[in-house]
Amino acid sequence: MPYGDAMARPKSFDPDTVLDAAVRTFWTHGYAGTTPQRLVDELGIGRGSLYDTFGGKHEIFLAALDRYRSSTSAAVTAALREEGRGFDRLRRALELVAVAVAGRPDGCLLTTSAVELGPHDAAVAAAVRATLDDQREGFEAAVRAGARDGSLRDDLDPSAVATWLLATTNGLQALARTGVDRAVLSPVLDTTLTALLPRA
Repeated sequence: MPYGDAMARPKSFDPDTVLDAAVRTFWTHGYAGTTPQRLVDELGIGRGSLYDTFGGKHEIFLAALDRYRSSTSAAVTAALREEGRGFDRLRRALELVAVAVAGRPDGCLLTTSAVELGPHDAAVAAAVRATLDDQREGFEAAVRAGARDGSLRDDLDPSAVATWLLATTNGLQALARTGVDRAVLSPVLDTTLTALLPRA
């Protein structure tokens, strides 16, 4: 019997819990550093059950990446699209990024995946691009709202500012993974937001 698992038995694990563990494993070790045996060890289920449910390592990674996108990354996009002044929407989104930078030395799973796999993995590149496009559109919507309601400067190009904010937030999370002092990184977001306030 493949993998030595009793494949006829009902699943004795929660797929969502396993995917959350897979997110943590890939986030910590990267794709290359996550071996099939490491997945088995850290997810706590048999290799047969794991691969029967999710497929191979690449399929498990894509499922974990989608899980991450629908939770951690989606929270930033949701904050940008909430009701309220443009400034408040940006502040809430940047606060979420600040918490991520302060709380995870591993940076953003999307950012690290884009660097590690994006250049040669079309499926990963597409997943990352879709999320970043959503975030950029959210930034742009918040900047336009702020220009209308007077909480942000109205003399800037919203599209260019949105791309700048996307580059800043993802760049900080990439730096966090390199070991840059997180106490230095988080205040950058405050400075970024201050630069968008209306001139006195």
